[in-house]
Amino acid sequence: MKQRSMFWALVIALLVVGALPAVANIINEANVTATCTGYTITVGGYDLAKPDTVTYTITLTPASGTPITITDSIAVVPIPHDHGIYSGTNTQTWAHYGATLGSSSYTLTGKATLVELKSPKYDTIKIKFSPDTLSCAVASVTCLPSSSLGVLVQSTNVVTYVPNGAWASSPTGLQVVQIEPTTPAPTSISTPNTVNSCSSNSVTGETVCSSNVTDVYLITGTTLNSTLSSGATTYAGFSGGECETCGVAMNETANKAVLTIGDSSSSSLSGIQLLDLASNTLSAPVPAAYQVSEDVVWDQSRNLILSPDEGGVYDLFNTSTGGEFGNSIGGTLDSAAEDCKTGIALATDEFTSELYITDLTQATFTAGTPGSWTAPGQFQNFPDFEAFAAGTDGIAVAPGVELAIVTGEFAGNTFGALQLPSTSGTGTPGVVDFAAAALPPTPDGNTFAQGLDPHTVTAYVSPNSGKAYGLIANGYFVPPTYLAVIDLQGLLSAPRLAGVDAAGNPCATCANSVDPSYDLVAHGVVTYVATQ
Repeated sequence: MKQRSMFWALVIALLVVGALPAVANIINEANVTATCTGYTITVGGYDLAKPDTVTYTITLTPASGTPITITDSIAVVPIPHDHGIYSGTNTQTWAHYGATLGSSSYTLTGKATLVELKSPKYDTIKIKFSPDTLSCAVASVTCLPSSSLGVLVQSTNVVTYVPNGAWASSPTGLQVVQIEPTTPAPTSISTPNTVNSCSSNSVTGETVCSSNVTDVYLITGTTLNSTLSSGATTYAGFSGGECETCGVAMNETANKAVLTIGDSSSSSLSGIQLLDLASNTLSAPVPAAYQVSEDVVWDQSRNLILSPDEGGVYDLFNTSTGGEFGNSIGGTLDSAAEDCKTGIALATDEFTSELYITDLTQATFTAGTPGSWTAPGQFQNFPDFEAFAAGTDGIAVAPGVELAIVTGEFAGNTFGALQLPSTSGTGTPGVVDFAAAALPPTPDGNTFAQGLDPHTVTAYVSPNSGKAYGLIANGYFVPPTYLAVIDLQGLLSAPRLAGVDAAGNPCATCANSVDPSYDLVAHGVVTYVATQ
């Protein structure tokens, strides 16, 4: 700031003594600070006789692919009686211009031009960028289930939205917890009713949270902007509680969310409702022939909402053409998950150590009211998961990397990581590898106790390290106090001990549990972040 003041003092002095040539409409400053989500440009100059406009162009050239070019302008006004000195600034997101930066490095170049409004005179300079290269990861929560936790990934920041309550627990409000790149103190958001589920759009930065009643909260950062009312007309009942508005999952591309709701007009007393976040409008509720899942997933590339239910039906809703399609596979299906890159979909099977896995790229659909679908699939048994509280319950796939996390619920502390197949389209899919373990005590010395429905688990890919992480919150009938941040590949690579299950109990058929003597915290596999 001091150097800039000295510069302007020198310019003014030279103008006064006549050491500079007679010029007009000079631009000598155009600086941009950029991130993977947007930029701020500051321009400045002197000898401006009247209000004018600075136009500028920024080009982002990826390591491979087509460059992105955006053009905009800033109105500038000279300071009266001060040698025509002027400045201007503009802050904007890339999404404002219809651009989203993918997983690539981008070289930034550009120029800024001051054009005199009533003549062809102009002055142009190159823009200085800080940094001049961006390394971006896809900021995505695409294909995450409507579990309790929401995760927002933008630029280098990873933030989680952690409800204080659940279907069977009444505390109101939620906590906003940053876990990358630093972990400052959490921020509380107050709500009039109990929040049960949150989901974030990392493109727009908006988060939607559902409540046990009809409240739907729209949040940006740590600010509750507005409250909508869902179309729920009754309570939907699950093994883990009941709710009017039960969960929310995001479709980033369409900037829409899906709510699961109680619907008195349907035979299942449940349904779904779509929320358009561009206009904050809710569609008419869609009654479900089969009970909605405790955790649904919206596959935005295939226009499918995945809803495996506790009655053993793996239900799909087509959001493009309409229609509900059921596949009766059996079991007590508790939660959906999918690797939307490959179309490999999963469901947990409550009170068992099994998971169901299928390939949606091979699905065939039969029209009806409701219709049906089939695809190659199977239940796989994981003996090491027998120690899970209430069996396999919560599950989430880290977007795009074929790694998933699976948990129990209701005070359990055991969990597992899955390696999913990297290809699809032929044959019956199966989990490639898995590992199971127990979470160590939290920093306050207490046993980790997993939360209630709708499952305190999600996953993400770090924009800083590129690693896939699972997130699990504790909170057994109390607001969560810690998040476990789990390096999924780190767990799969940890030493295993045959003959024990995830909790370290004897198990003759187990071979994939992490050696109980292996310190997960010391080896960086598990990191705890406080939520209060």
